[in-house]
Amino acid sequence: MSNIFLVLAILFQLNYKISAIYDGTEAEINQFPFTVMIYGPASYGAGVLISDRHVLTAAHVIKDIFDNETVGILAGAHDLTDESGGIFVESSKFFMHENFSMPSAVYDIGIIELPEALNFSESIQAIKISNKKLFEYDSEDNKVELSGWGHVAYNTSTDLLHYATMRLIPLKECLKYRKYYTEYITTNNICTMKIKGMPCNGDSGGAIVKKINGIKQVIGIASFGKDGKGEILSDCDSNMPLVSTKISSYIDWIESKTGIKIDGETENYAEN
Repeated sequence: MSNIFLVLAILFQLNYKISAIYDGTEAEINQFPFTVMIYGPASYGAGVLISDRHVLTAAHVIKDIFDNETVGILAGAHDLTDESGGIFVESSKFFMHENFSMPSAVYDIGIIELPEALNFSESIQAIKISNKKLFEYDSEDNKVELSGWGHVAYNTSTDLLHYATMRLIPLKECLKYRKYYTEYITTNNICTMKIKGMPCNGDSGGAIVKKINGIKQVIGIASFGKDGKGEILSDCDSNMPLVSTKISSYIDWIESKTGIKIDGETENYAEN
């Protein structure tokens, strides 16, 4: 495992864009125990633990980064230079949604199955899966978060976990920007605008997290976004929506691939 942390440290020293929360907030220790880094031979993405053996991510992360390769998972980490602060696991079993396609990015959801169950702790926990279909966009409680490692300012990297705070926006508002996207925006997506911080290249597959009934739940998986000029994210200072896969549209698919019963009653989920 020490070799893995050494490689990560070198990449960050070289300002390699693994994932980026631009202008975000440094996370507290164990604030996001469900967030994981996932990577292939040359590229990186993000994911979220939904059980002790399953990571939810975007289908395009699996297709573009891990095509026919072994997937690496780093769980429980906060400071990437701390070898004792995380657990590294490899997996060769992962699924993309059968109807996923690019460049439309429809059905952009995937699952990685770990070879053995992780031991939950303060730093490693699963997050509850939301089956909520509708949100009160005009409510004061429409804030969501997405966490990851990487650039906190233009061309400035970090070893510490950071997070972005965003707000949900209605689909009809999001559709006003559709001319800037190659990908499709459908009722199977949710959209967010920045409050403080915005995910960047490499944060695809990260969890859009909302506190519902006092418990953090994953409501979306980061799929695609643009910068203010309608181009692929570059400096990550985005004034356009981040478009994410809407989890509630894929409950049956997640259950069929994982055996997890998404009924809102499962215990041992992160509550912080």
